[in-house]
Parts: sequence; C-alpha cells; structure tokens
Amino acid sequence: MIQERVRLAELTARFGTWAWNPVNEQFALSAGAAAISGLGNQPVELLGAELYATVHPDDRAEAQAVRERAFVEGGAYVQEFRRVFADGSVRWYRNHGHVELAANVPQRVGGAIMDITAEKQVLERLNESAERMRLAEMAASFGIWEMNLATGIVKGSEAWAALERVSDANAGRHVDEVREIVHPDDRWLLSSGSDRAFATGEPYSVEFRIVPEPGIIRWRRSTAQVQFVDGTPARLIGASIDITNEKEMVVAAEAASRAKNDFMASMSHEIRTPMNAIVGMTSLLLQKDLDAETADFVETIRNSSDALLTLINDILDFSKIESGRLEVEDQPFDLVKCVEDSVDLLAVRAAEKKLELAVAIDPILPRWIRGDVTRLRQILVNLLGNAVKFTASGEVTLTVTSFSGTADTPSLHFAVRDTGCGIPADRLDRLFRAFSQVDASTTRRYGGTGLGLVISKRLAEIMGGRIWVESESEKGSVFQFIIPLLAVPEREVQEAVPSADAGWSGRRVLIVDDHATNRDIYAAQLQHWGLVTVSVETPHQALDCLRQQKFDLAVVDFDMPEMNGMELAQRVADLGLAPDMRMILSSSSGVHRKHLQAGLHPALFHAFLMKPMRSDALREVIGHLLSGAPVPRVRRTARDNDTTLAQQRPLRILLAEDNVVNQKVTVAQLKLIGYHADVVANGLEVLAAVHRQTYDVILMDVQMPEMDGLEASRRINEEFNVGRRPRMIALTANVFKSDRDACVAAGMEAFLAKPLDLDQLQEALLQCPSVAEPEEILR
Repeated sequence: MIQERVRLAELTARFGTWAWNPVNEQFALSAGAAAISGLGNQPVELLGAELYATVHPDDRAEAQAVRERAFVEGGAYVQEFRRVFADGSVRWYRNHGHVELAANVPQRVGGAIMDITAEKQVLERLNESAERMRLAEMAASFGIWEMNLATGIVKGSEAWAALERVSDANAGRHVDEVREIVHPDDRWLLSSGSDRAFATGEPYSVEFRIVPEPGIIRWRRSTAQVQFVDGTPARLIGASIDITNEKEMVVAAEAASRAKNDFMASMSHEIRTPMNAIVGMTSLLLQKDLDAETADFVETIRNSSDALLTLINDILDFSKIESGRLEVEDQPFDLVKCVEDSVDLLAVRAAEKKLELAVAIDPILPRWIRGDVTRLRQILVNLLGNAVKFTASGEVTLTVTSFSGTADTPSLHFAVRDTGCGIPADRLDRLFRAFSQVDASTTRRYGGTGLGLVISKRLAEIMGGRIWVESESEKGSVFQFIIPLLAVPEREVQEAVPSADAGWSGRRVLIVDDHATNRDIYAAQLQHWGLVTVSVETPHQALDCLRQQKFDLAVVDFDMPEMNGMELAQRVADLGLAPDMRMILSSSSGVHRKHLQAGLHPALFHAFLMKPMRSDALREVIGHLLSGAPVPRVRRTARDNDTTLAQQRPLRILLAEDNVVNQKVTVAQLKLIGYHADVVANGLEVLAAVHRQTYDVILMDVQMPEMDGLEASRRINEEFNVGRRPRMIALTANVFKSDRDACVAAGMEAFLAKPLDLDQLQEALLQCPSVAEPEEILR
C-alpha cells in the first residue's frame, strides 16, 4: 500500500528515484523516474548506455563530466540536462545524485530526478521579458532603479547603470554620490519631488540637468513612487530617462518658430508699409471731385488693395495659428452689434449681385456675452463672404440661435445659408484644408487661397467650438459653427439693453416683401416686441389687406416685381387707403436713395432703412413713428469726414514716422479732418520735440532708425508726469498680439494698425484730452 502511494505521488509530481549498480552498470528506475523518462509507469531496469543515449547531444559531455567527477570525489552532486524523445520533443531534467566511496571506488550510487520543463519555460519567458526590457531601456535611454531609504543605496538595472555611469548595478551607489552630478541649480527639484512624495504618497516626476563631466550637460526626467512598509517610507522605486535630445529638439523648434515669427513680422511690416501708401492715397483721392472714369479707376485700385490686404491678413493669421501664437480674448461684447456689423460689411457686395442678405438673431438670446468679438466677426465675415462669392442669385441668410446638444454648457449656433452653386459630395473633403479649394483647376471660376475656411475652423476650435458644412451641388450650402454661450450678468453690462415700449403691444404692422425669409425675420422680431404682424408677398396682396384691415405701420420692400415699393406707396396714397398709417421703406439696391435725395415722392414714406435692417435701428424708427416724432429718411451707412473736428477738439499733434510716403499719407488724412501735425523721423527727434513744446498726442511709428517708438515711449513716460505727458498712439505694420502687448508695456495708450483707417484715426483722436501748458514739464 505504501509503495503504491509513493508511485502515485511520483507520477503526479513528475519526479522519481533511481539507483546505479557499479557491478553490472545497470540503472534501476522507480515508477516515477521511468514515467518522466518515457519508459512507462512501472519500475524498470536498463543499462546506463541506453539511458545516456537519450540525453541531448549538447548536454552529454557536461552530464558525463559531472558524473565522473562525483565518482572520484564522492558525495552529492546536481546536474541539469535535456532529453530528446523519439517524437522529437525535448524536456528538461534536474538530477540530484549521491555517491558513496569505499577505497576510492563507488560502492553505492543513487538519487532523484525531476522533470523541470515547466520551470525552464517560465524562466525562459522571464529571461526573454528581461532581455526585452533591457533592450528597450538601452534603446530609449532609460533605466529602472530602486533606493533603500534606510541605507541610501541606489541600485538599478544594467541600463540604469550604463545611463548613470555606475560600474556595478548590483552594488549600486549612495544617493549622495548620485546627486553630486546633478546641476547645482536643479538639486532642489529632486529634493522637493521626493519630499512631496513622502508626504502624500503620490508619484512624482521632475526634469533636471546633470553634469557627468566638466562642460557636459545632459537632461534627465525622473519619475518615482514611494513604497511604504508599516506606514513608513521604505523604498523609492522609479525610472530615469535621458531627455537631452528631446530638450535640444524643443530648443531648436522654438528657435525655428521665433525665426519664422520674426520673418512674418518683418514681412508684415515691409508689405504693410507700401500698402499703407496705396490704400491711404487712393482713399484721399476718392475724396476729390473726379470724373466717372477716373473715379472708377481709383475705386478699382482701392478694391484690389483691400483684396491684397485681406490675403496678407489671412496668411498672417494662418501663420499665427500654425505656430500656436494666436490667442483669443475673453471680454464682454454686444452679440447683436457684432453679428449685424459683420453682415453690414457684405451688404454692398450682396447688393451689387442683387442678392438678398438677411440676418435673424433669436430675440431670446442674451444681448451681452463673453468672448473674442474680433475673432467671432472674422469667422462670420469669412463665411458670409464665401456665401456671397459663390451665390449668383437668390439669398444669403445668417441665423443665430441657441444650441444645447449633449454638452453641459449651452452654445451659440451660427448658420450661413446660401442658394449658391453648392459643393459636390466628392469634394467636401477639400474644405477646411489649408491652400485647398473645391475647384483647383486652372480654369476655375472663383479665385482665393482657400485659407479662409481653415482659419475659421481653427478659430472656432480655439474658442471651444466646432464648424461643419452641409451642401448639395447646385442647391446651395449651409456652413454652421457653434461656440460656448457665456452670458454676461446684467450687473456687469455697462450699456443699457434697448427694449420695446410697453405701448407697442397690440399695434398692427403690415409687412410687404417678396422674399419669404425677410418676411419671417421681420415678423419674428416685431412679434417679440409685442406687435401684431400680417405678412404679404406682393403689392397687390398689400392693397387687398389695406382695403380690409387697419394698420399702424407698414414695412415695405423697394425691390419687388411688377410694382416696386415706391409705386405701391403712390397707389396707396392715390386710393386714399390708410391715411394714418406710417410707412417704412427698406431696400438694399440703393436706387431709392437717389429718388429720395432728388425729392421724388417725399411724403410717401416716413422712414427709410437699408437692408439688412439692424434691429436697433428698426426699434428706434418704430419708436419715433408710433410716438409721432419725426425720423430721418436716409440712414447714414458710413461716417462722413468731419472737417470741423479740429475746431471742436483742438489737438497739438506730433507725427513720428520715418517713411516719407507714410508721412504724406498720414498728414493728408489728418488734414481731411482739419488737423495739422508736426513731423519727425525717429525717436530721438520725438524726445527733442516734446522737450521743445507741448503736444497733446503723438502718433508714434514703432520701427524707426536711431531710436524706435517703443524706447521713445518709455523715455517719455519716465521723464514726464502722468497728467502732463502726451497721449501716445502706436502706428505699426506689425499686427501680432505680442506687438500690441509690447506697445502697452512701453506706455502707449492706443494701437492703430497700418494701413491706417480714417474712421479709426478719428475715433482715436476723440479719446485724446488736451495737455495743459505747465510751467515746468520736467520733474
């Protein structure tokens, strides 16, 4: 019974015993030993030659040598070897033998043998894994280490030893020796990192420099985790990696980026300087009395200059986006004004193509929101410009609504719809790609760089939103984008939000427009103000309504088929319909302006508004008409040059500009609004001039020889008291935010980009106070 249990135990554990007879050289194998040797499950005897024949050829010599040495020395011995079986399989064995000698001759030899194939496979996998780790460490220049906090000894892998130039990875090195080669300025980083880890138990990662040899600096990134034993820090386990190449690449990339940005800034300055002359001089020339042909030539030059300036701005914006230098602001702004200003910029182009340009802003949206008004306007103008450009007939509509989606934060949803040529499905992938166009052939109908959409996409993403398009060839497109809706609390709004008068509720308005989109937009806005609306498509339908119903107001489109708005108004007057009704004429064509200015039908309309109608202007006109107050018939669409501005706000102006052409342009622009300016060519001359006499404002070019505008501004701020120094306005062709920041840091109060816009120049001068004549200017 006991022998059977032993046999079963051997078979289960895959081991067995053996004995060798020195007389007949036969091996006696137990059942277990026979089983793992492939000789069945019962005890067996066989010659040693037969048994050794199955030993792997590569292991026979070593196995024989170990056995013979044991026969000479006696005692215990251990050997490991492989056996090869008839089916070609190979297994590993560990043999424990013992030799008893008598007169130096083996008398009794026996032992135990075990199948260790599974053990060897595990070790092989571990060795393979360790080798892969070693190779990975070597390839990636990193090494794993461990520090005993009790002894301060740091040990690690071979790769760590090679990385840190430690001769013996197992012996390691004391932490003080390790820190000796850390750059003196960076040693505190390691200490603070480990101290924080000890206190919190969280892993830490630090980057620092080492000085392995005098004059040699390498960068390391060390990441480690504290191991606690019984609540006390016992070991620090981590990895160190050589990031010198990474750091050098970053430095090189930053240098390349700076070089690129410097080049773009220089190019911006060099291009904008002559552009300032072209745009400025043509603007001045258009102020003169010119014959029709000459005026057309000059207008063509001006329009081409504007197109080139737009191209330059697109390239600069794209460069800033690509280099990661474009930043967005977070300031309160009037959403309605931003949207309507954007649409106004495209109104003339749309009217020239006889397109209906409309804007619908959901009246329940907050009027004041936070964000970057300039970048939002840029996206809108890009999308609206494309829509007008690619639409031959029909309409372009911008809608602004709220968008909830799946995000926690509500968003603003902008959609620009057009009835243009549309985009084929197989070409949609070309959109939002730099320098890519839907039609890139040499015979394409529409020009452009293809930068507008990619800039719009990047701007929307920088502002936390996204942009997409839906389009069908020959049916039009809808470009849409969303940005987070960040409403400004009422207590932070500096301007009162206009609202409808309580007395408007129930007053009736007739809308006459042949475009359904316009009718829907006007009706939604007027109904939000409490007015009751009736919309009709044709003048004949309007006459039928007026015969049957009473209205307080009528909003009439000028451009309608069969009968225009002027003719409708005359018909209403001739028929004696609605004598108490107030009529508002709207149009985008400009034809009616000539009629009104020529004095034709002066009593037919009580107010005139240009399309697309601005909500505030419409609200103001309705308020005047319903209260009985008179309103101007012609809406001013642009600021006229006020030649008396200098008399109303006298200012002593110093112009600092080294370019002679720019001097002429700016002096002429100032002359248009009644100002005279003294002119100097560099910062040194500026300082001499302000010490010689008092000036209220200095128009300061930034880049000038001998002393630039920034240094001159700093010197003036140092030398003059706050209330007695002139207001300094930067004039520069550099339009990067960093350039604006540099001007502000130098003490300049305003910033005007070249080419100079006369309206912006007037606005900047209106902000300038006069400086009193002091008895003593210098401190």
